[in-house]
Parts: sequence; C-alpha cells; structure tokens
Amino acid sequence: MNSAGLVYVVSVEGFLYALSPDGAYRWSHGLTGMPVGGPAVDPAGNVYVATSAQRLYAFKPDGHLHWMQTVGARFASPPVWAEPGLIYYAARDRNLYSVATWGSSPQAHWLSRSANGTLASLGDGAVAVGVDAPEAQLFRRASAVARLELAEAVEQPLLGGKGHWFALTRAGLAAHDVATRAQVWAAPARRAGLSADERALVIEVDAALVWLEPSTGRELHRVQLTADTSGAAAVTNSGVALVPLMSGRLLVVEPARGHQALIALAPAPASLPAWSEASRRVTAAAGGDVLGIDLSEWVVPLRAEPDAGDGVPSDAAGGQGGSEARSPLVGETRCDPKEPRQISPDVGGEQPPSRGGA
Repeated sequence: MNSAGLVYVVSVEGFLYALSPDGAYRWSHGLTGMPVGGPAVDPAGNVYVATSAQRLYAFKPDGHLHWMQTVGARFASPPVWAEPGLIYYAARDRNLYSVATWGSSPQAHWLSRSANGTLASLGDGAVAVGVDAPEAQLFRRASAVARLELAEAVEQPLLGGKGHWFALTRAGLAAHDVATRAQVWAAPARRAGLSADERALVIEVDAALVWLEPSTGRELHRVQLTADTSGAAAVTNSGVALVPLMSGRLLVVEPARGHQALIALAPAPASLPAWSEASRRVTAAAGGDVLGIDLSEWVVPLRAEPDAGDGVPSDAAGGQGGSEARSPLVGETRCDPKEPRQISPDVGGEQPPSRGGA
C-alpha cells in the first residue's frame, strides 16, 4: 500500500495488480516468473517485485515499467525499501544486495551464512537479514553495522528500529536495545506484531493474544483464541490487533474495551493484512479475494451469531465477546489474471453497514 492508499497485490500466476482504496481495479502488469513474497513500496509510490525467474521489477505508481533487472542469483527474500533510497534483497549465494531506486547495478554484501528469507527494513536506513544461524545481520546505507546474537535462527522478519529491535525465534521473542544492541528482555512467543509507532506489541503464545509493553515485556492484556491463526497480527497505533485466521476470516480485537469482531473474507487461509493509519482501513486477502475494510467507524463489536466450529475469542479480563456480522467493507476485488474486475462490496448477500457504525 502506498501513501495515497493504492493497494498492490501479486498473484501466483505472475501478475502485479494495483487497486484503488475502494477496491476498484486500476492496472495490472504481467511478470516473468512467480512473485517471491510481496512487493516493496517506496515513499514516492514506486513498487518493486522480485520473481522466481531472477528478475527485479520497478513500476511507477501509474503502472508504467520504470526498469527491470535480471539478477545473477536466485532470490532468498522479497525486496524491501530503506533510506536513503535503496532496495535490498537477499539471494541464494549468501549475499545481501542493494540497488538504488533508479536502477543501479546490484551491490553485493557478503553474509557468510545462507539467508533464510527473513529480511526487514527497520527505519533510519537500517535493514536486518536472518541467516541459517542463531544471529541476525544488520546493515545501514549499504554497510554492515552489527550482528545480533540470538538463541536460534529468526523465523519472522525483525520488528522495530526506533528504540528496540524485536527478533522472533523458536525460543520466543527477544527485545534488543538499538543503542547498545544488548538483549533487554525475552518472552515465549509463536508470532509477533508491532504497530507503526512501536508503542503496541502483540504476540501469540499458548493459544492466546498477549499485549506487551515494548520496552519491558510486561504483560498488559491477554485474549484467549479459539480459532487457528494463519499469520502474525497487524497492529494499529491504538493497539487494535488484526489477526488472519485459517478459516479465511479476519479477527479484530481491541483489548482495552474488550471489542472483538470476526469478518468473513473467503473460504481459504487469510494472509497478513495491511493497515493504513491515515485512512483507518485494512486490506486483507484470502483465496484470491482482496478486501478493503473501513474501521474508522468501528466503536462497538459487530453483533451476530458466529458460525459453529469457528470460535470467537473471549477476553480473559471479562470483556465483550466478538461476533461475525455485516462486514464494514469498502470494496472487494478478485485478482483474476484473465479478466481483473471489481466485485460489488458485499459478502454472502450482506450489504456494508451505513455510515455511523457497525
């Protein structure tokens, strides 16, 4: 998603799609090879995609091809953008590569270990790459700056960058001070999500969502889960967790007031949603469908009886239970390589609620 709200989606058939904030089809572009992970977007709205055919694409916001490179080694990670204008990707030849956004030749940075596919942009020009060893290697402005010693190899791209770096391994989540690079706390965790302002941290552990104080690891809230998740939560600056589920639904949890909701997406595992603080909208995908959901008016739980067998979580502190009801959809699009089209914003015959709340 770019700063103007344009949503970029890649498909396994080898297409890049651009959708407007209301879900309308804007443009698409065929790719050679299957996409390697998701696209990267720079502040100017340019989008970058890596493919299995060892090609790195750069597209302008209007859909025109900016440049394309055939690289010398297979991609080990999707690309990420970092200041002051570099695209990074890890490759199968034990190198991290950087490319200027105008399309310079790739510059190699030796890793000494094989990259394991976890690459993250951490702000202030820093990127972190996970390797097949109990460490993460950090670079800033195309230069190696540090190695974080970890209990095991990282399993999820590092989070943070302002005050702390958060590394998830099989042993759990470890927080490291950015200034000293020392570990300051650790906690068991299966997955982790962090808000853009880095003030809200949510982990999944023991079939529960747990909100932690990022600087200390102190538990703030706990919400039990009764449905299987399919990925880490996206977290808003206000602490709302947006959790993809294996059932193809999106679980929305606001822990302080106990507000919870289930929103139907598609009968397939949901992928990690993308959240926009500016528009208060979340973009979610499942089973080839991409849906935009407006949460700006969500002030009370959506109320209806959930389907049997797809449990709605209960707040351990006694908050209100969630439910599945009319989804606050602003648009839905099926990414079909043969005929991309806009689908009317309704799910199962239910129309979005009127403005003023669900």
